[in-house]
Amino acid sequence: MAAFERKNPAGEVEVIVRENLIKLRKAAGWTLAELADRSGLPVVSVSRIEAGNRRITVDDLVVMASLFEIDPANLLVPLKIEHKIHVEVDRTFLSAAESIDRMVTKLDRLDSSGKGA
Repeated sequence: MAAFERKNPAGEVEVIVRENLIKLRKAAGWTLAELADRSGLPVVSVSRIEAGNRRITVDDLVVMASLFEIDPANLLVPLKIEHKIHVEVDRTFLSAAESIDRMVTKLDRLDSSGKGA
């Protein structure tokens, strides 16, 4: 039986996951504390995961992926993250959409009460 040298793929994947989490957190404009609050993990745990001083559990991986609205498997491969501007644009759009929705609701109320005519 031939012996072969094997790399440590688990170690490589851990580095990729860590780098992806940092990229995603920064692209979202979140601090460590904000990511910790959203994930339910202590800030020290999130900090240690990002620094490579704590292994991420499968459960934590799934929670983190859901926060960033991606499939957990996507955290296992290098991600190309677009600039922070995309997150800001999405938030601006959502804010504008919410404002329009509130205005339409007010107009509907005025129209149904007869004050708008």
